[in-house]
Amino acid sequence: MEFVKGLHSILAYNLFMYGKIIRELRKERNLSQKQLAEKLNTTQNTVSKYETEVLDLNTVIIIKICDFFDISADYLLGRTNYY
Repeated sequence: MEFVKGLHSILAYNLFMYGKIIRELRKERNLSQKQLAEKLNTTQNTVSKYETEVLDLNTVIIIKICDFFDISADYLLGRTNYY
């Protein structure tokens, strides 16, 4: 039971890294939040909320972000350290 509790803590921590990952990928490509929002067919405000993790990612946006940046969902969600 202790192992499961520890694993849950690790997974919970990693799942809250997506905002940092989105921000880093956006900046690596010299995109503003507005430019990324246009690519994802959303608003700058929504991208900001993703980056600050105020708004959770849904399945559709996970797919759009992964396709745009050519990364895996596991990378976006902090489950692996490589694309």
